Amino acid sequence: MKFSKVSLHTFGYELPPNVLTSEAIETRLAPVYERLRLPAGRLELMSGIRERRLWNSGTRPSEAAALAGKKVLEKSGIDPQQVEALFFTSVSRDLMEPATASFVHNALGLSSDAIVMDISNACLGFLDGMMMLAGMIELGQVKNGLVVSGETAEDLVESTISTLLADPSITRKSIKPAFASLTIGSGAVGLSEREAVPVMNVDVGGGTSKIALCVDGEIVARTAIDVGARLLCFDADGRVTSVERAGRTYADEAGVDVTPGRQVSETDRQALAICMADRLFQAMGAAALEESTRDLLLLPPLAGDRQPGLLSFSGGVSEYLYGS
Repeated sequence: MKFSKVSLHTFGYELPPNVLTSEAIETRLAPVYERLRLPAGRLELMSGIRERRLWNSGTRPSEAAALAGKKVLEKSGIDPQQVEALFFTSVSRDLMEPATASFVHNALGLSSDAIVMDISNACLGFLDGMMMLAGMIELGQVKNGLVVSGETAEDLVESTISTLLADPSITRKSIKPAFASLTIGSGAVGLSEREAVPVMNVDVGGGTSKIALCVDGEIVARTAIDVGARLLCFDADGRVTSVERAGRTYADEAGVDVTPGRQVSETDRQALAICMADRLFQAMGAAALEESTRDLLLLPPLAGDRQPGLLSFSGGVSEYLYGS
């Protein structure tokens, strides 16, 4: 099914604090490995898993899911009271009933009017939760929602190790099914979905910035402008190493001398960056398009007057925007 009114809004996760390697598990199972003459490294070889994460003892699935859910809400800026649906999709549960989602609901401080339910379908639970929420948004039943999962595998891993150590009848053949229980780990993820809104992507590269406005998954307007990180290059001491044509335009506007070899102060470099940012915002439609900005465009200006509901950034410079 193609959704025309739904967008994946924000993703978040929480890693458990404790690391358990496949090597550490095999060390504990050394008596079994020696008796069955199993080669070291077999667990990682069969599963491809070098390590898994585990929660501290006593951590409940709802607590794990709430940690991821809080990150999603913080990143998205969505008021918890505005969340209209919450689906908990883990294999692990706090209790058979009530729904584990109800504990997550309470921990996140969601509205009492929010739809709350558990959706369990083994490894497909989270995907099923996404699809159900998307369908509800598409039909206009809710405007947004949150899907969470919090797996706690500690008890299963520990009980499997204990069982293998205590069973003298285990053979090379009968031990194979037990390996599946040793591959799992713990973790928590969350995802918010909402009604689709126009999305503007701004790709800020080395020499140019590309801007695209997307509606219902289709690009409806695009442009490009001479704004990029390599239009003016400096060495570690702030000396000019190269200047592109558009870079000289920004330097003239900022009143900064960018003669190659000249050392440029941090204040002047910031002034250059501000000039570029101003031109970029104009190209994005956030400010009136000046004639000097039109001269820097590589494509016609953005057509239409639709305003984006979301902004996303890509390209090398986006790492600084997202702090990564």
